[in-house]
Amino acid sequence: MSILTATALFFVLVVGIFFLPLLPALREVRQRVDANALPIAADGRVSSTYFAERFREILRRRLAGPLAEVAEIGSPLSGSIDGSDEFVVLPAGALAMDVKAGERMVVGAGDLDLGSDRHFLREIYAQGDLRAGDDVVVRATLIDGNATFGSGASSLRWIHAEKDLSFGPGAGLSGRVSSGACLRLDEDSVFERVHAPRIEFGAPRDSTHDTPEGRRDLREDELPANSETTGTRTLVHEDFTLEAGTRWIGDLVVHGDLDCGRGSQIIGSVKAHRVRLQENAEVDGSVVSTSDVFALEGVRIHGVLLAEGHVELARACRIGVEPDTASVRAHSIDVAPGTVVHGAVWVDQDEGQVTS
Repeated sequence: MSILTATALFFVLVVGIFFLPLLPALREVRQRVDANALPIAADGRVSSTYFAERFREILRRRLAGPLAEVAEIGSPLSGSIDGSDEFVVLPAGALAMDVKAGERMVVGAGDLDLGSDRHFLREIYAQGDLRAGDDVVVRATLIDGNATFGSGASSLRWIHAEKDLSFGPGAGLSGRVSSGACLRLDEDSVFERVHAPRIEFGAPRDSTHDTPEGRRDLREDELPANSETTGTRTLVHEDFTLEAGTRWIGDLVVHGDLDCGRGSQIIGSVKAHRVRLQENAEVDGSVVSTSDVFALEGVRIHGVLLAEGHVELARACRIGVEPDTASVRAHSIDVAPGTVVHGAVWVDQDEGQVTS
């Protein structure tokens, strides 16, 4: 091999090594694969009640017989599943005080009372309503009816009630908590992932601030000079303040911070670095922030609220509109009493807290 050929091959090899890491980027420029939505299977196991559904299937396959027998004879029945998982089936209205809760699954053939200051470290099922007093700790719980927990209750993994589910003050809710109707969390409670058609944080209340009458439509020529409008979307390349009592029609993307004045309204969705919504401000679509979102008293957001930082919801905020559901998702969330969310509230890193 000649020196010229060897030099050419060496040069080709060096160029190839240099450009190899850039091939995915070059392909993306040509084909724009990552610009499309990620494919998600329609039957993907993303349901908030996934663990409850799995447990219900175990009950159907393994404990349907014992449940029917206890409902007929009215006396407790003990047993095991495959010789290992021990359970006790209690008749309707029984008080689960004599159950060795750390060792056996507790199954109620009707209403079930867990008493107070008890730790239940195995699964619990109530075929009717469930009542738990103060300082009760449960691990994994499924209720066919309504469920009420006293103050200081804890759920370690998941809990689902087909109807209403409520917790007294100071609840500690790890994992998933869901209800088929209304979920109520009282003050000083902490949570990670909660889901229900209606979630009440403390007692619902209306805003004490009046909304300015006769909102004025903001004109495009009132936007900052370097703004760009394409179709129904407007892009603002700096901080932007929507003055009190004004209305903007269309989607709004702000490269800086967005401050929506008291009683202002956006008929569309919003994306900004940091978002501050003053009293009784309203967003007809979704709110997305690459940092934090602060919603003061009486704020209304009809769609999704998503933040890569912290979300703070003051009193009497409303997220989502029945019967449609929305989601609130952030690294940490503080919710004041009186706020209602229709859908899901998920915390990614720290925890959610119902303030006092």
